[in-house]
Amino acid sequence: AVLHLQRAATRAAAIGAPAEAQRLLEVALAHSHEPGGRAHLHLSAAQAGNTAGHYPAARDHAAAAMTVFDDLGDEAQAGRAAAAQAEASMQAGDNAAAIAVAAPRWQALQGRRGADAALLRLANVLARAHLRLSDYDAMGAYAEQALLLAEGANDHEALATALLRIGTRYMSIGAPVAAKLTFEDAGEVAREHDLLDPLASSLLNLAALLNSRDLPGAISYARKAEEVARRSGSQFSIDFAMGNHLCALWSTGDITATTALLDAALDTAISPTVRGTLRALEVWLADATDQPIPSRSDDHIDSTDDGMALVWQESADVARAHASGDPAHAGAIAADIFPRLLSYYGLDDDFCVLWPPLVLAALAADDLELASRLLEPVEQARPGQRSPAVAAQWHRLRGLVAAARGGDPVFVETEMRLGIDALDALGAHGYRAQAQEELARWLADQHRPDDAAPLIDAARETYTEINATGWLARLQTWSTSRHPAVGP
Repeated sequence: AVLHLQRAATRAAAIGAPAEAQRLLEVALAHSHEPGGRAHLHLSAAQAGNTAGHYPAARDHAAAAMTVFDDLGDEAQAGRAAAAQAEASMQAGDNAAAIAVAAPRWQALQGRRGADAALLRLANVLARAHLRLSDYDAMGAYAEQALLLAEGANDHEALATALLRIGTRYMSIGAPVAAKLTFEDAGEVAREHDLLDPLASSLLNLAALLNSRDLPGAISYARKAEEVARRSGSQFSIDFAMGNHLCALWSTGDITATTALLDAALDTAISPTVRGTLRALEVWLADATDQPIPSRSDDHIDSTDDGMALVWQESADVARAHASGDPAHAGAIAADIFPRLLSYYGLDDDFCVLWPPLVLAALAADDLELASRLLEPVEQARPGQRSPAVAAQWHRLRGLVAAARGGDPVFVETEMRLGIDALDALGAHGYRAQAQEELARWLADQHRPDDAAPLIDAARETYTEINATGWLARLQTWSTSRHPAVGP
């Protein structure tokens, strides 16, 4: 019975049904009494549970396997179980716990014969946990070790996974071209060997990279990533594919599509990072559509040490503070977030959507020193390290900060128009309309209503097209009550 249940579980995992695989293995455990056999069943159940997103159960199965393997003196298998337990902790958002379990096993297995398979799994999970803590040097060191072990073992799945970690490091340190090439190489390895999970990871990483460079391309990659992830049954990859898809849709200004996908993602996503992203987008959408701003949810994101999740959650708090009429508090939150935003994302990945609201919050709080400080890392970056989205927002925000300082009108208008044109070329229609409205308001203050009017009309038309009823209502209120000369 146990043998047949194991075979059925293997088949279930192979066809993308990891939850069923876990269930079958748990049934097998009820009929197994030999310690070594039970340890292997626990380990397989942990691996299936990690794929299915059942992280507490996976952690328990892995811990049980590790205890038995230790009792049997099988250090290599105990190391594999430690990697599975660390994976469950990391994916549930407890990266420190993942490192605490995996790092001692990594050290203990160095130089041991027959331990390469365990070391490979430990290196990969340690790389990912250090990534979530923004320790990119440690992540890179473990990723390189994983790469060498994968090459030595001729393990193509591990090789593709190690390439993905190295690509992420390249992106974080400001080498996006190298990152893209590495992600593509990982995808080629996965395709050649029909490896669904690393293929999904490759596609979703490419989507994240293109979110600030090529929005149609990002959406295409994100859709493909979700499709492949669903075939593999990997909840972690499904979550991140949906998160990257939503960031791209939001950047295009497609509020209808963003709302629909957000509702679906909120029902299923488990990853703390992705849930933080979803909750921030929920707040931003409410602001754009004139809906009540949601309060902090009961997702318990505060319980994680995943800095990316916390940055997203606190970005939503910026919008909440502003909506409640407390711009000073919004600015204070922005100041607190920014160093961590740079630490976790550099100028890439989600920086392009998280950064502009922080600068706008500083301006709303009349904190021009903070606004200028938030511009500095982008100002000082090399041109190739500014993605098209970041460069477009930089021109827009640079113009707004200069306007707030009463700077040279030619510089202000030039920068803001450069921002509008760049956002238009990117296909970021919502952001472009907001930039048009901002320039129109400044032109009206410069007593140039005739120049402001076409921009107001363009912003109004876009807001109407994308169903941004909240933004439209605020524009209408301003244009009729404060500056009637620029049109109703």
